[in-house]
Amino acid sequence: SEPVSVTYAAAPICTGKLAITGSLRVGQPITATGLDCGDAEVKYAWNKALSPKTGVSVTPGTLDLGNRIQVVATATRGNDTETYTVTSERSVRFFVDVPSNHRFYDAINRYAYAGIISSGAANDNFFGDRAITRGELAAYLYRIAQRIGLAPNFQAPATPSFSDVPKTHTFYTEIEWLKAAGLTSVTTFNPGATASRGEVAAFLHRMYALGGSTAVSGTIPYLDVPNTHLFYASIKWMRLKGYAADGKYFYPDRATTREEFIAFADRIFPQSGWPVPGPVIVYNSAGG
Repeated sequence: SEPVSVTYAAAPICTGKLAITGSLRVGQPITATGLDCGDAEVKYAWNKALSPKTGVSVTPGTLDLGNRIQVVATATRGNDTETYTVTSERSVRFFVDVPSNHRFYDAINRYAYAGIISSGAANDNFFGDRAITRGELAAYLYRIAQRIGLAPNFQAPATPSFSDVPKTHTFYTEIEWLKAAGLTSVTTFNPGATASRGEVAAFLHRMYALGGSTAVSGTIPYLDVPNTHLFYASIKWMRLKGYAADGKYFYPDRATTREEFIAFADRIFPQSGWPVPGPVIVYNSAGG
């Protein structure tokens, strides 16, 4: 009879399934887990994925925001070598609720990278559709002012200027800066109240005037902003400068969402440096 050739498949070196664990957020640790390779030598390589199947080798701290991450584990036992690969399902970002197709993705990430938005919000979310409070608005304005040199070495007063903003308030310094800079003249600030779109326009207009001309000429098409409106001049400035969108309505009395404020602010006070290389990922040594 004819001789029979038999090929025996080598047993896999590792068992389990390679996975990327941890939050794919800026500055947060991630690791590669899931493989049980016994006494085999395992080396990990981290790549930024250009497609689900390919990658470019990088070193920790050089991934860009927006990249997907690929991990390649090479296991060796004796003369046998096997390679295991996994690619993250989503990309590196500041906030889990601001995906790359978000309409204000770049603006929010520019402001997060600049340190104007805190990237440590609850559950790694930005909550962009939530109404912004007047206290949060003050904090953002103050941080912007610091970035562009409008609030150098500001020291909050020992005595509070507002009856409802004690020295223990989270945004005491920020709100006091608004007062010192002439952006507000009220005695009760209402830091927990939501800020309307008209109020936001007024604050942004006044802050811009601290360092630049706000002169504009012309009329605005908004049917809900007559020239007798309290914030007419500020809304007119925003519209004619292109900071507010076209349309028949501005909705000045509607609450401003957090993402709307960032969109307005980014057009008026653009922050440079985005997108940028890391350091954005802290690799766990257990994963290579």
